[in-house]
Amino acid sequence: KEKEGGAGPPVADADSNQEAAFFVKQLKEFVGLGDIDDTAQWVAMTYNDVRRRRVSRRGAVALSVEILPPEEAEDRPAGQGRSEPNANPFLPPTTGRMSLSYNPLAIVSALLGPRLAFQLLCCLCCVLLLVVMGILGMYFTSFYTLWQSLS
Repeated sequence: KEKEGGAGPPVADADSNQEAAFFVKQLKEFVGLGDIDDTAQWVAMTYNDVRRRRVSRRGAVALSVEILPPEEAEDRPAGQGRSEPNANPFLPPTTGRMSLSYNPLAIVSALLGPRLAFQLLCCLCCVLLLVVMGILGMYFTSFYTLWQSLS
């Protein structure tokens, strides 16, 4: 929106700023860069390239370790991975992972999203229909001229 009564740069309202912040937060969580627990720290992952004699950074992992006395560990059970009891800490279900399939439509839908995959499928169907009409049109004109010559 623009300022009332004059020229000038557009002013963003609070709603669009909140929407943008929400979108950025959602995108970070989707990619895996969301907020981490207060007890966690980022640990750099590196690769030692022996041939080039250098260490290159390959990413980072948020890591949290809790060492408990046996009594407290018995009071706060935790399952293996995401199995029950899923607590201490709670691990949410994974998001943003693509499931592998032999179905090409499922893979296209996972890569492009369902709406864009549907639009692409409609375009391919239209192209296929035009190709079939072109091929059948050639045969139709041949049969039509043959029928005209016989009658």
